[in-house]
Amino acid sequence: MIYVNFTKDPDAFALRVEGDSMIPEYQDGDIIIVSPNTQVFSGNDAVVMYNNEVTLKRIKWDNEHVSIIPLNEKYPILVLRGEQARQLKIIGKVTEIYKKGGEIWLIGHALFVRKK
Repeated sequence: MIYVNFTKDPDAFALRVEGDSMIPEYQDGDIIIVSPNTQVFSGNDAVVMYNNEVTLKRIKWDNEHVSIIPLNEKYPILVLRGEQARQLKIIGKVTEIYKKGGEIWLIGHALFVRKK
């Protein structure tokens, strides 16, 4: 059994990955730990909100634009500039991933994972 303690970030939370836009690194059914208090740098994977849609993507930026990048090449990269980029909300950085399979319990600020 794996015990995950959120004391580094008491606001961290777990999400179950849905879809295939982040394959091969993230599979449908994986559990990710998202930390809203950990700084997201260009090139990090993060949970973001854009156009009222919450998604897990790799985020890259420079002085002119922000790119929301799926790892699965069958999905397009979304490039945001100006007002579009300002509408992007970073919810939190992905700090851990637990591959699908096994049982998972979230109790208080602790996540317990039992692998199959």
